[in-house]
Amino acid sequence: MRIAKKITGKAIRDAIKAGRFSIFSGTEGLYLQLKSVKQPMWRYRYDVPTQQGKKQTISFGPLDRVSIEEAINLAQEARKALAAGVDPLTARKAHRTESDKLFRAVAREWLEAKTNAQVWGGKHLKDTEQKLQLHILPILGDYAATTSWGTLSTDAAVRTCA
Repeated sequence: MRIAKKITGKAIRDAIKAGRFSIFSGTEGLYLQLKSVKQPMWRYRYDVPTQQGKKQTISFGPLDRVSIEEAINLAQEARKALAAGVDPLTARKAHRTESDKLFRAVAREWLEAKTNAQVWGGKHLKDTEQKLQLHILPILGDYAATTSWGTLSTDAAVRTCA
């Protein structure tokens, strides 16, 4: 049986030094997973609301990027979602699917919309598609179309090359 410890910098340093799993008190499922001393990960274990008795684990990120306070706040947010009957892992995956659309896909949709609306003639459409393929997509294609500064306006971004 593991004894829960209070989350402190010293408790974390001791857990890393010992190279073992740790469970911290007052956090109801938050722990630091130590697969390697180089990359301890904050994880939160909870009961899945839709499946009786099934446990699930969600990762909040590595210790060097997520502070103790952030990990505790993320665990509290997950608990609030669970109280509302929402599985935090499922919600995060759904959010990522919507928000992590690549610029390449958005540019194709934009070009398709222009084609379907018959806004441009054949030569202009072909030139725009070539410019996208040669100059824009090799650089921006694999970036998420949603960024930390907001949704990237593909119409404005691509218009400069058309």
